[in-house]
Amino acid sequence: MIIINTDPNSCSERVNHMDTMKYRGYEAMIGYEDEDEVLYGRVLGIRDVITFEGTCIEELKRSFQETIDDYLQYCEEKGIQPEKSYSGNFIVRATPELHAKLSKLAEKDETSLNQLVIQILENVDCLEMVSAVEKKPDTGKFSSSKTQKRHPVNV
Repeated sequence: MIIINTDPNSCSERVNHMDTMKYRGYEAMIGYEDEDEVLYGRVLGIRDVITFEGTCIEELKRSFQETIDDYLQYCEEKGIQPEKSYSGNFIVRATPELHAKLSKLAEKDETSLNQLVIQILENVDCLEMVSAVEKKPDTGKFSSSKTQKRHPVNV
């Protein structure tokens, strides 16, 4: 089941931890909605919004797998390429001044701009950054409505 909820005001008590599940190359964040007593998940690293839910871990795993299978079947039927999580490529927009500074630094180090940015990012304390992001207030909620099957939407 693929559920999409874009109402930013509907979130009241969403768990904010980063437990994850993996299936067929996709990774999903999972949490627990106390009010509805439901486990929920959201596929990470893609623009399509794909969510799923269950009342116990086994049901959540099954729902995740069915959701991914449904997504891949939907993409095949529509003749579109399914998105994959974390391809290793992303675009960074910077000011021309920052771009110039980084390019000059890369030239001095006799490396590519890409390799320089990778080196910089690898030296960032990612755990500290993830912790800071997790402390931000919620902006949305996964719907626990099971009224109808919906298909992914490109956002």
